Amino acid sequence: MAFTANMTAPDGRVYPNAHIKVTPTVCNAQHGCSMMLEVWDSQANKDAGYSCNFTTAHNVAFNANLPSVNAVDYAYQLLEASGNYPDATWNV
Repeated sequence: MAFTANMTAPDGRVYPNAHIKVTPTVCNAQHGCSMMLEVWDSQANKDAGYSCNFTTAHNVAFNANLPSVNAVDYAYQLLEASGNYPDATWNV
C-alpha cells in the first residue's frame, strides 16, 4: 500500500509524482495519528531496493468514523481524508 503525489524535500527539491510509503508510529484518540512518510522519486527505484530520497513526519487528528482493517490502512485513510495531498493517487 502506497500513494503517489508531488512532494517537496526539506532541501526544497521537488519530486513530482513521488512514491510514498506510510508507516504509522503512534495512533490514539488523545494525540492523533503520527506517521513517517518515506519518499522515493519513483516506484521503480523503491522496487529496485534503493534507499528512499527523504523521510518526513506527519500528524493527523484521530477520526473514529473512518473504517479500517488495520493501523496502516487507517493511516492511509487519514491522510487521504486530510486533503493535504490533493494531487495524490491512492493505493498504488
